[in-house]
Amino acid sequence: MREEREVDAPGFWVDAEIEGIDLRKGLVNFSPQVYADVLRVWCKHIPDNLEKLRTLAAGLPDAGKLKEYTIAVHGFKGSSYGICADSIGKDAEALESASRSGDLDFIKDSNGAFIAKTELLHARLEKLLGDYAAMTGSSPLAASPDPALLAQFLDACRHYKSSTMEEVLKKLEAYDYELGGDLVRWLREQVDNLEYDAIQERLAAELSAR
Repeated sequence: MREEREVDAPGFWVDAEIEGIDLRKGLVNFSPQVYADVLRVWCKHIPDNLEKLRTLAAGLPDAGKLKEYTIAVHGFKGSSYGICADSIGKDAEALESASRSGDLDFIKDSNGAFIAKTELLHARLEKLLGDYAAMTGSSPLAASPDPALLAQFLDACRHYKSSTMEEVLKKLEAYDYELGGDLVRWLREQVDNLEYDAIQERLAAELSAR
């Protein structure tokens, strides 16, 4: 577990004001650094999850799409309440209730506004998290390196696309990891020494084992 720095004091969050989320309430449930990590996880999945809502809503009244929509907004409800974004949580709860009762008119009238509201909160939180990282000098925490990024890195290595390798490696280096941080550090060392064969061998093995 990462050691928190003194600068991680609650003052940053107490002074911040973002419509749609109660940051002070969040500090009751989480330490400042853990809360930042929880918010980053929420933000990371928002674009894909909102796109899914758009697609599913467009597919209504198909029964299968309605069932998937119910599951999707249920997830929004739980995750939003979890970060103390109660306004988004309540809106998601209303959409979930409508989808369970088959109220397609409510979904049609409310889905777009829900997406726009969530996108706005997402943008504001992304800025806040960027400010927090700059203030603390900390990196967001991830469980392990993203397999998709590792695969992209391996493909670039196989084709000797050094600029793409550097771009992907910087994305990997932007995080602290619970597991796998040694792999990212090793990749940097190998890139600096132009050890492309070693990179391909190890990454191929790592990805096949996942």
